Amino acid sequence: MFRCIPIFKGCNRQVEYVDKRHCSLPSVPEDILRYSRSLEELLLDANHIRDLPKNFFRLQRLRKLGLSDNEIRRLPPDIQNFENLVEFDISRNAHGHAGIDASTTSPSVTNLSDMWRESKDPRYRWTGC
Repeated sequence: MFRCIPIFKGCNRQVEYVDKRHCSLPSVPEDILRYSRSLEELLLDANHIRDLPKNFFRLQRLRKLGLSDNEIRRLPPDIQNFENLVEFDISRNAHGHAGIDASTTSPSVTNLSDMWRESKDPRYRWTGC
């Protein structure tokens, strides 16, 4: 396989948008993590993702995250690392509140989701339940 050699243009691209909806993905693709410094919008809706890997939460520039229609049962506390999120869709996942079992979610994550839903600021949109 070819490797990225810094003298070639196109290496270290600044990718801001990734759309991997309806790709039958069993997990979050590792190549997405290459864009941790630039990725702002990530759409992984309608796949078969069950878990979010620990290094997934290094995507701290994310503003929009779509995870609807997957098989996610639990949001880890590391979800709080996404401080820039303004749109977060986790609808149509496993059973429970907004597709997430609230009993397996840390209290701080539950409070974070409540903050998004109840916010008076129109920039924050909760697109789940």
